[in-house]
Amino acid sequence: MKTIIVSLLIAASAASQASSANTSLIANLPYPTGSCADVWADGDLVFLARRGQGFDIIDVSDPTNPNILFSGRSDLFIQDIQSVGDTLYCANASGNGQGLVIFDITDPSSPTEIGSYSSFNLLTSYSLVAQGNHAYVASQFSNLVAVLDVSNPASPSEVATLSSQSPISQIRDVTVDGDKLYVSWLSGGFEIHDITNPASPTLDLAHSTPTSLVHNCWPLTGGTHIVTTDEVSGGYLRVWDISNPTNVVEVSQWRAHGVAVMHNLFMVGSLAFITNYTEGLRIVDLSNPLVPEEAGFYDTFPMVNPFQFGAWGVYPGRDEIYVADFNTGFYVIDFKPATATLSAASTSLNWGDTIMLTLEADAGATTIDMPGMADLSFSVVQLPNLQPASLLQLFGTVPAGASSGSLPRNFPLPVGNFPAYDVVFTLTIADQTNGHVFDQDSVTISLN
Repeated sequence: MKTIIVSLLIAASAASQASSANTSLIANLPYPTGSCADVWADGDLVFLARRGQGFDIIDVSDPTNPNILFSGRSDLFIQDIQSVGDTLYCANASGNGQGLVIFDITDPSSPTEIGSYSSFNLLTSYSLVAQGNHAYVASQFSNLVAVLDVSNPASPSEVATLSSQSPISQIRDVTVDGDKLYVSWLSGGFEIHDITNPASPTLDLAHSTPTSLVHNCWPLTGGTHIVTTDEVSGGYLRVWDISNPTNVVEVSQWRAHGVAVMHNLFMVGSLAFITNYTEGLRIVDLSNPLVPEEAGFYDTFPMVNPFQFGAWGVYPGRDEIYVADFNTGFYVIDFKPATATLSAASTSLNWGDTIMLTLEADAGATTIDMPGMADLSFSVVQLPNLQPASLLQLFGTVPAGASSGSLPRNFPLPVGNFPAYDVVFTLTIADQTNGHVFDQDSVTISLN
C-alpha cells in the first residue's frame, strides 16, 4: 500500500491590511477621552477603572447590550481594579489618603466602601493583584510593592514591602501565580518572589533589562519560561527561559508594529492577550515559546502614534474579551479562531469510481475575510515507467461573509489496473504573513 500526501491551503489575508483578524466586535460603550484604564471581569460583571472618575460596574449578561449598573466615586483616581468574590479592590492614585480602597459588591448596583489603607509606602498606588487574604499593591510614589493582609477588609495591615534589586527601576505591574509574585520594574527588569509566606517573601530571581522597559511579566505553563512586554515605542513581547535563575536567556520576541507601544498583558493557557495602545488588542499564541505567532487582533484605535494612548486594559472573560481603550471606550470582543472541515462522501473507492470532496469553512472566523484560493493537486506514479502523472486538481474560493464556504467537487478516477493507494488530503488554514496555522483537518481515501 502506498500513501500520497495532499495539501490544501486556505491563505488568510495579511494582518496589516485589516482592522481585525479572528475577532469580531460584539459591543462598544464610548467613554470620554482619558477616562478608561484597566478592566476586570467575574461572570456577568465587568469592573472598569475610570481614572479620575472612579470606576464603573457593567452587567454583560447580554454581551450585545452592556448595561452600566454603577458609575461613581469621582473622588478616586482608579487605574487598576480586581474583584475576589464579593470584594472589590481598587488601586487609588488620587493622593487622598486611601492608597488601596476596598468595596463590598454584594449589590453591584450599589457598592459599599468597607475599608482602605494608606501609609507613606502606599500614599498612592498604580497597580495591584489580590489573592486569598493578601493584596500586593504597587506604588509609583514610593517605588515599591506593599504586601497587605486584607483578611479583615475593614482594617488592612501592611506585612511586608518589596523594593527592586536594580537602581534604575520604576515599579509598574504585579502578577501572582500560585506561590510566586512576578514584579515588573521597567528598565529595572523583572523579579520573581516566593510568597509561600506572604509576610516574608523571598527573592527567586532578578533580571535587569536596561535597554527595554518591562511593564508586564507573566509565567508560561510549565514554569520554565516567562513572557514580558515593553512599554516603549517599538517594544517587544519577549519570552525568557528562566530554567536557570543565574542565566536568564531571551529566546524569542514579537511585536505588532515598529512604532506602537505595548501596555497590559493577560495570559490564559498559551495565549497572550495584549493591549497595544494604537494597535489595539493583540492575541499571541505562545504554545511554542520559541516561535510566538499572532492568533488574532482587533484594532480599537486605528492610528499609529508612539505618543498616543489607546487600548489600555484587557481581560479574557468566559466567552468574550473585554478591552478598555483610553480614547474610544469599552469593548466586548469575540475571539473565534478559523476552523473548517474537509470531508469525503466515501473514504473507500475503486479505480474508476468518483472522489467527492467537500470543504466547509467557518465564516465566523474573520481571518478568512477575503476569498481564498484553495489549490489541491497530486500525482501518482504509474507503473512500470515510474513517471508522475496528474490525477486531479481542485480549485475554488471561500466566499467572504457567507454562512459557509464549500467546495464540492466530483473527480472521476481513471479506469485501470493501478496499484492500491491511501490518499491523505490535509486542509490547512494559515496566515501566510506570519506562518501561523489556525486549523488543520484531514481525510484519507483508500483507492483499491
